[in-house]
Amino acid sequence: MLKEGYDPDAIFIDVFTAHGPFDYIDREGRFHSKNETSASWGRGFEMYRQGFRRPDTVCVSEAGQDHLVGVADAGQSDHFGAPKVLGRANFADSERTPWHDIATHGYYVLFAGGLGGRYQEENGWHKGGDAELHGYASDDYLSNGIIGGRNPMCDGPFSRNAVKTYWLQHDACAELGNAEFLDLKYEGNIHRQHSFFSDGGEVWANRQTNATWRLPNGVTLPPYGYYARTRNTASGVVEKDGVRCAFAKSPKGIFIDARKPSLRRAYGAVTYPLRAEVVAPDRLRLHVTWEMTRPAPDYQPFVHICNAETAHEGIVFQCGMARAKEVFAKAGKYETFIDLAVPAGTAAGTYRVRYGAWCPKGGHRLSLGGAPTDGGNRIKGGTIEVARADGRISGVTWKPEGSPDDAAARDKLLGVNRAGRAVQFGGIKTDGTFRFADWTITPLPDSDAFSAEIDLAAFGAAGRTVAGVDVVEPETGAAAPTWSQSGNVLKFACDAKSFAYRLRLRD
Repeated sequence: MLKEGYDPDAIFIDVFTAHGPFDYIDREGRFHSKNETSASWGRGFEMYRQGFRRPDTVCVSEAGQDHLVGVADAGQSDHFGAPKVLGRANFADSERTPWHDIATHGYYVLFAGGLGGRYQEENGWHKGGDAELHGYASDDYLSNGIIGGRNPMCDGPFSRNAVKTYWLQHDACAELGNAEFLDLKYEGNIHRQHSFFSDGGEVWANRQTNATWRLPNGVTLPPYGYYARTRNTASGVVEKDGVRCAFAKSPKGIFIDARKPSLRRAYGAVTYPLRAEVVAPDRLRLHVTWEMTRPAPDYQPFVHICNAETAHEGIVFQCGMARAKEVFAKAGKYETFIDLAVPAGTAAGTYRVRYGAWCPKGGHRLSLGGAPTDGGNRIKGGTIEVARADGRISGVTWKPEGSPDDAAARDKLLGVNRAGRAVQFGGIKTDGTFRFADWTITPLPDSDAFSAEIDLAAFGAAGRTVAGVDVVEPETGAAAPTWSQSGNVLKFACDAKSFAYRLRLRD
């Protein structure tokens, strides 16, 4: 039916490469070895190729167990770290290392670190994790994949994360994917990894979270930074003049990311809980700090009190936050409080405090920095212990899940350019995030306003004049871009609301 109705040239068969093969006894009591299990699973993949009558049919599965290399072609590849597999208390230090890639690169495609939600979880399954720091499009996720020459993976389609991942790594990974993986070296410790590919490809990844790494070529890698160089491309998450930023260059164009905050990504606010005070036996006042990088009047706060044992959101009851309109109305630093009133029927026990902000117009949540999040853009606001006596709530106590120092450390790892400093990328200096190709400036989706200085000579147009800037797919209500030229330097500014801006040149 698939062949006749769709004639596909690729198929995804879930789960099979997520499991290691196993021994079993059938209903007649006969023993079958795990080698037999693996072989019969492999015949299942080959059956699809024969059924589609395409010898080049691509078979993809989940998680990338290596016993089916040769019959399966690729796998969504959950690259778990040692804490999840062994427990952090059972070793002194560890680092994800691409041993699988060294053996199978060129024969089996491993998709980055696998599902972002799994990658970001350190302990167990469906335990949340910090999506900004470890999930899709995070520097951790991207640097871990490319050190093995893996194809990147992301959520999407056309989300800010997906477009950024594509622009940043597609061209470099296309060349690494077609090269042979030659060698991997540790440069001083297990967290500084250097991989070598045929055709001169090299990747450096700094997985050390408490130090930068300056490469011999002068490139500085921040924690979770990387630098990839192939025959025709370069890509990296690097540090320039103290600013964490990202870039990619290829014959197709240049991508630049100065890491300026946006409301939908790289967070528009920083927040963490400070302290709690008892107001009544059934009521706490939890003081929190908010630092707004820009106004966000369309957002409203939410506070969820959750069951501590529930895997997902597990909301038991909700609370309000004081000064909400004032906090989101303009940029600045505020201290406010959550009025944590426990309903009378609440059972005794431990509950988690989770809070954040959401936009009723689109339903999305504000991306937040500061205290760790739970993977759903909700700040971990500590836990409360509810006690009962004589059929009533007799007390509520609060414990933090981190400290302001933890928040500062996380903020440093994220490295958002909150001051909006312009960064020099070869022939372009900017505070924005965009792709420049075919004389067209295409902002990354959900970007805020930015400016740029473009040296036309650096792109082969010395002595030419910009005759105008055409807006491509203008957004309703968007402002017209502004620009001026002095010699070979074009100064450009836009609100980034329209799809793209095309430069018209004349001699």
